[in-house]
Amino acid sequence: KLEADLAVQQAIKTGLNARIIRPSGMFGLFQSQEKFFPKLINLVKSGLPITIHGDGEQVRDYSSVEDIAKAIWLLKDTPSGTIVNASNSRPYTLLRMAQIIAASCKRHKLKPKIVHVADRPNQVQEFLISHAKINKLCGWKPTKFLENEIDRMADFYLGIQLPTSKFFYLN
Repeated sequence: KLEADLAVQQAIKTGLNARIIRPSGMFGLFQSQEKFFPKLINLVKSGLPITIHGDGEQVRDYSSVEDIAKAIWLLKDTPSGTIVNASNSRPYTLLRMAQIIAASCKRHKLKPKIVHVADRPNQVQEFLISHAKINKLCGWKPTKFLENEIDRMADFYLGIQLPTSKFFYLN
């Protein structure tokens, strides 16, 4: 990601008409099974526990893919060379996200379990970014939030055979 970001910044200096958006992690439908939310929902579906590295107090920010798509669309009207972050600006611990997923999966008569495993080496404790700049430039702000979308995602991923990364789906 960093190398691509730097390459685009260099190309802008030589005349490329481009903008850079740095989104937070994303959630939504039609993600491949290795992505965070489909992976955890699929673990529950398979009767396996949701594994949390360390104490689960690591903080992350996840945004709706629909919100990020809208941010990209709005960014097209900004000057070339514009660089912005796009995020929900709502921090969640990994443990809290696992609990939200587990609660949603229980509606399907599943019995999710959350277990803690050893922390990853060099684990990033907090990854949060602000959407203040894109809000100021384009009026963009997030409209979809994890706690309101998780049931829709659980219904979707529990009701389908998850795609592999070999396939591309259009909605």
